[in-house]
Amino acid sequence: MGWNKWRSVTLAFAMAIPTMASARAQAQDDARNAGDDSAAGAHKASNNKEAAGSAANKMHCEEIGRIIEFKVGDASLSPSAKQVLETTASWANDAPDRGIRLEGAADKSGPSSLNEQLSQERAEAAKEYLTQQGVDPSKIRTEALGENPDRPMLNGLRAVEVRNCSAPVAAATEEPAPTPPPTVVEVNPPPAPPPVEVVPEPVPVAPMPVAHSDMPPSHVGVGVALGGGATGFSDKTTRNLTDVGGSWEARAAFGTRLPLAFEGAYVGSAQDINALGLDRNALLVGNGAEGDLRLNLGTLRVQPYLFGGAGWTHYTVERNNNATSSITTNADDVFTVPAGAGLAFRVGKGFLIDFRGTYRWAFGADILNPTFTGTGKSPSLSNWNAGGHLGWEF
Repeated sequence: MGWNKWRSVTLAFAMAIPTMASARAQAQDDARNAGDDSAAGAHKASNNKEAAGSAANKMHCEEIGRIIEFKVGDASLSPSAKQVLETTASWANDAPDRGIRLEGAADKSGPSSLNEQLSQERAEAAKEYLTQQGVDPSKIRTEALGENPDRPMLNGLRAVEVRNCSAPVAAATEEPAPTPPPTVVEVNPPPAPPPVEVVPEPVPVAPMPVAHSDMPPSHVGVGVALGGGATGFSDKTTRNLTDVGGSWEARAAFGTRLPLAFEGAYVGSAQDINALGLDRNALLVGNGAEGDLRLNLGTLRVQPYLFGGAGWTHYTVERNNNATSSITTNADDVFTVPAGAGLAFRVGKGFLIDFRGTYRWAFGADILNPTFTGTGKSPSLSNWNAGGHLGWEF
């Protein structure tokens, strides 16, 4: 080989070395860029999956639920309330992604602390019944709203609002999935497909009518009662002429669930009278009517109260065939002012038991002869009464 030819080969080889180094560096840069793009795509796909899982765990409850009501101071379920809960339980058991929200409330008739506890007991009673119907307890959430609920459907009611939800209310906590190790990306990998975000379809909630219990819409309270007891006169002279006798009453009250109520009553009594010249089996019989204002000191199952009013009683002497100077007349009308205190008990669905003590001031009595008393005045017919009643509250 000649010198000129050797020099040409050497120069060509020297010029090819930088070109080869540049090509190798470019190939390494392309590999790194491709790896970064693939890792970014994988990270974005992971974020999209987390967002989709968070959306799937959200609770979507119907805006307006069904209402089940309760009696005053009570957390027992009525037959109509159980029917509503059975329908709800059947709906929740049809699919695993359905939940139930129970929001309890109370009215303002009692202490706030008791109302808060009572609203929780009502929600728990509904939850217990749903559990008995096969509903998973983890799918049920209860909340006590007390006497000031922020739900418009519960204002002024002793009730629980039952709301259907499109996802489990109490989702189980799971350990996060381990992060996969980084993937080694080869040079010039195929482009990754764009991530697909999965959005859960909402579960359709069939509208259901609002159901109410058998309690009346009015919270005033109307009661009727019958009863009897013992009665006697307070004046010493009158007591010497009469014995302690029996009494009977028929009474109606309006507003038994309010702080102030009105009562109207028929009252009657019968007592032995032993005045001079009367038959030995003579009776002093009273029949009359009265109206009272009643101050209720509570509206729960045990209700103490005070009362006072005005009345009229017509007295007659019965079973007497003899004329006597001890009795001025066989009949007398007196004006009375009754007052006293009582204690009422609510048992079951509207049943009432009532005990009361009454004192009646009497005015205008002249049935007993003033001359016989030795005072020149007619003896007083003011009397006391103690008795009980059985009745019903609507």
